[in-house]
Amino acid sequence: MSNQQKVAIITGASQGIGAGLVRAYRERNYRVVATSRSIKQGSDDGVHAVAGDISNSETAERVVREAIQRFGRIDVNRHRNGTPYRLPKGTPASGCIGSARVGPELSI
Repeated sequence: MSNQQKVAIITGASQGIGAGLVRAYRERNYRVVATSRSIKQGSDDGVHAVAGDISNSETAERVVREAIQRFGRIDVNRHRNGTPYRLPKGTPASGCIGSARVGPELSI
């Protein structure tokens, strides 16, 4: 088992449930790629903000590309905004991918 920190992508991350998920994952020592149309980069080095509309496939691809470039992996994908989207084909990922709800590994 690797000592590397796990990485979560969280959509709708600028407010509400999405922002709460970012905080909850950081409290559990995950690195987070947070995305929403209006998100801005904060001071936490463990959170990488990517602004854009996740329903646009180019945004989804950019989120994944930046996650891999910044953190080297993707372990969890939490989609919060109700718009259908999937990780681009061939995305190097492990763990729970594509879930649209909070799974058993995280209770908030």
